[in-house]
Order: sequence, then structure tokens, then C-alpha cells
Amino acid sequence: MEVFFDRLKSLNLDHSPLVEAMDVSVSRPSLRDNTGLADRLTREASKSLGLDRIVTPPSVAAGLNRLYAACDYEVRAVVQRDGDIGRMVAVEPQAQGGPYGLAVDIGSTTLVMGLVDLVEARVLHQITRANPQTEFGADILTRAHMADKPDGLARLTAALSDGINNGLEELCAHCGVESSRITSASMAGNTSMTHFLLGLPLSTVIREPYVPVLNRPDHILAKDIDLGVAPEAPVWIMPNKGAYFGGDLIAGLVTAGFESLEEPCLLVDVGTNAEVVLGQKDWMIGAAGAAG
Repeated sequence: MEVFFDRLKSLNLDHSPLVEAMDVSVSRPSLRDNTGLADRLTREASKSLGLDRIVTPPSVAAGLNRLYAACDYEVRAVVQRDGDIGRMVAVEPQAQGGPYGLAVDIGSTTLVMGLVDLVEARVLHQITRANPQTEFGADILTRAHMADKPDGLARLTAALSDGINNGLEELCAHCGVESSRITSASMAGNTSMTHFLLGLPLSTVIREPYVPVLNRPDHILAKDIDLGVAPEAPVWIMPNKGAYFGGDLIAGLVTAGFESLEEPCLLVDVGTNAEVVLGQKDWMIGAAGAAG
């Protein structure tokens, strides 16, 4: 993952994290000013971030009365920007460090996870764990057939979720960071792993004409996939390109800078499944198959 950030810098790409954090001094309510607790916060945050407005989910607004009392109205707001509109992801006590992000490479056999300082674009710690789904089958095809059975998909999805959350606990313990302070996540895996993560059936992925249920997961929140971070944290899942070219391959193409290459280049991703892509900025061709 550190190589990825170094590569982004070499490509002169902007570092644009999914969320922004800012310290806010919230005005105290009074009989002369009965503005709502969430509205008081978004009013100040919108001005500072140059946004037209910020919407606050009820789950975030529900804890503001206790938080204001505990922090004497000095808080940190974490906001996701979408054009001129923002969404309040979390509100926490003012503290050093953060906001933090979680990065996960969802391999068929191995999970690679990193805790990221989103301000400094720096990996604080990285771990590698076995994908617990291997208990049900070393290859994806076996797991996909299991997913067709009653409770099969639920068991496979739960196993993957547990593996990611157990790794998350290890990362947080090592870095001394509370999981609730992780306010965004980015994940990449092959098409089947993405379906397992989202609890989507794979019956059409493994049978002609090999069509995924979903190629581009959008507007996914941590609470949607039982990820143990801030519930409203946005989760960016790299898109697939069909049944056999997944988000992990797309991430590799971005990191390698294929979109700017003048000369043809070959990318080989060898894991439990292998993908090979030949191309440059104007054209690309690829092939995929089982590798182990």
C-alpha cells in the first residue's frame, strides 16, 4: 500500500480522501437562539468548507447532546463532500491525528489490510491474514456453488466480514486508534469477492453468459456491510469490469498508470486467479484464468 501512495505521487495525482475533518466551536443554544443541535454544527462547518449545506444522518445527530456536554461544544466534524453538498459522517471530540481510513485488498486466499492517515497519505500499519472463506473451499468456484445452497451465501459473507473486522481490531490495537475514528474505507477484490462482500448471489457470474449482479457499487456505507468502523463511513469499492476482471485488477491498472502510457505495457496479476492485461492509454486487452 505504501508503494501505491508513492506511485500516486509519481503520477502527480491529487490526494483526495473520501472525507475531510475540521475542528468546530459550536455556539451554545439559548432562549434567544434555539437553532437545532445539528444545524448549529453544519452552519459553521459549511462556511469553513465552502459548501452550500451539509446533511446530517439521524444516527449522527442522535448523540450530539451528550457529545456537546462532554466536550464543552468543541468538536471535530468529519464530512464527505459531494459537489456543493456535504454529508456529516461523524462528530467526535477534538483530538490529535486523523481522520483515518481503512484499505483492504480482498484476495481469494489472503486479506491485506492497512490503516491509513488520510491527512498525510501514510500507511500507519499493515497486516496480512488468511481469508477465512478458504475453510469452505480453496477455489472460488467451490464457494460460488456453496453460495447457491440455503444459507450458503450468508455463511460465506459472514466469514469474510468476520475476517475483515478481526483484522481491523488488530490494526486499531497496534496503532492505538479507536475503530470509531476510522471514517472511510477503500476495498478492492475480484468480482466474486466483491459479490461476497456485498452479499450478492454469484449464480450468474459462474454460468453463461457470465454476468455480474453489480459492476459498480456506489454509495456504500460501513453499516451496509457490517464493517466495524464509524457506521456512516463511506466505503469505496473498486468497480468490476465483467465476471473475470475485478476491482483488484482495476486498482492495479490505475497504480501502473495505464491511462497515461504511450507505449504498450503488460500487467500480470497472479494469485489464486490470474489476470493479464496488455495495452496503453488508447486500448487494452485482457485474459483471465485459474492459477492455483
